[in-house]
Amino acid sequence: MQQSNRTLAATATNAKPTIATMTGVHTSEPHDESTSSPSSTSPNSSSSHDDSPQQSESVLMKILELEELDTNMYRGYSPRSPRWGRIYGGQTVAQALVASCRTVDQQFIVHSLHSYFLRPGADTLPIIYYVERLRNGKSFASRRVTALQKGQAIFSMNVSFQRPEKGLEHQDPMPDVPPPESLKSLMDTYREMLADPRLSNRVRVGLQRSLSLPFPMDFRRIIPASLEQRLQRNPPRQLSWMRVQGSLSDSPMLHQCALAYLSDWSLLEAALLPHGLHGWMQNPDGATLQMASIDHTIYFHHPFRADDWLLYDIHSNAASGGRGLSFGKIFDKHGKLIVSTVQEGLIRVHKPIKHEHASKHDTRQQQQQQRAIASKTTSASTSSQPPLLKSKL
Repeated sequence: MQQSNRTLAATATNAKPTIATMTGVHTSEPHDESTSSPSSTSPNSSSSHDDSPQQSESVLMKILELEELDTNMYRGYSPRSPRWGRIYGGQTVAQALVASCRTVDQQFIVHSLHSYFLRPGADTLPIIYYVERLRNGKSFASRRVTALQKGQAIFSMNVSFQRPEKGLEHQDPMPDVPPPESLKSLMDTYREMLADPRLSNRVRVGLQRSLSLPFPMDFRRIIPASLEQRLQRNPPRQLSWMRVQGSLSDSPMLHQCALAYLSDWSLLEAALLPHGLHGWMQNPDGATLQMASIDHTIYFHHPFRADDWLLYDIHSNAASGGRGLSFGKIFDKHGKLIVSTVQEGLIRVHKPIKHEHASKHDTRQQQQQQRAIASKTTSASTSSQPPLLKSKL
């Protein structure tokens, strides 16, 4: 019996973490009704986000639960709705991080990841994650994860793990902000946006679906505080409270993966603030935006809980060449800097098509007028010539 207990203890010590072991509960298969199978919930049903955080939590757990296909190979799924056409970048980062965590011993924790979004991912297709075990050292371990759809790489990420150790410490101070309980929830913000006639039809449909289904996170904006402020020129800084809905287990890896999911939300938007532009609304000059994450980096400094309120302080220091750059600092509610993020993304501003058509129309009209004037001038200059000569001309 003692021999069996030692064997079990050794197995537990070297076990690779799964979402089931992270949570301490059994999770259902990822391809059930909450993932990419056809939706059975009516878009007109009442929102369960605010009333049932456990349902929202189960959505996140299903996103993070990967199916093991072979050694170092896993399959992930996207939530069934809303369908934006592309995969949310934070989902890919989080699932790739889960895959890498499945290949290291539990004594190691993630301290940094660096990722690139290579191609748009389709949210109607599963994602295959292949993990390369680059190094297993005494203090550090390294992994490379490639995400694939239809045989093509859509995402690549390098992850570094470390055994916890003591060292020097310092940090930036946390800014003074109002408490999250005094601010509007993300769903309340969505309802406010739906009442605004400037919202594009495509986004309107997506927000209506979001309100009808459990949503795995909550963001509460501090600055800019309103839609009107966002459509004005502001300093390139954005402050929000955020957290995962529901309660998670005490596994540090689970909270790191959950925060990886949160970290991509609105990070690039700070680069729009100095220009008075919004990615979802009709902008004052009629311009539309094309935005996409290019890369995403996370540095983990201290343990935290992703199901407790965290302050996301985002600043954009530059935009050029059709790209914007944002830096994020994430604090827990006690003021400790727990995570830093960096992201560069594509930001293309498209002028209204009707203006382009009008410009082309005006150009054609001017050309026709110039030809008509030239024709009249030619006729006047040749009117004194003999008919035979005119016919030859």
